[in-house]
Amino acid sequence: GDFGTQKEAAWAISNLTISGRKEQVEYLVQQNVIPPFCKLLGVKDPQVIQVVLDGLNNILKVAGSDTNTLVEMIEECGGLEKIEALQQHENEDIYKLAFEIIDHYFCGEE
Repeated sequence: GDFGTQKEAAWAISNLTISGRKEQVEYLVQQNVIPPFCKLLGVKDPQVIQVVLDGLNNILKVAGSDTNTLVEMIEECGGLEKIEALQQHENEDIYKLAFEIIDHYFCGEE
């Protein structure tokens, strides 16, 4: 879809990860929301990037025993590379959050 629609979807998903129940967030993941969500990390709009990072962080927080599966999904769709690149972002909130996500969930990878 067009960028406006993608932006709205990103907000909706992220809002659900904040206020939704664990089952609702799990359902989102089952609907294969991770690859298109991660793809939005490559846009130029810092607001969208921030919303997507927040959403991913929240999804990872509630993942519990599914964390490893989620980490693999994010890696396989190229999300990890994008998050790593965002550690160099000029926006302080974005690079701090990118660092935090990698530090918490992707550090034992090397």
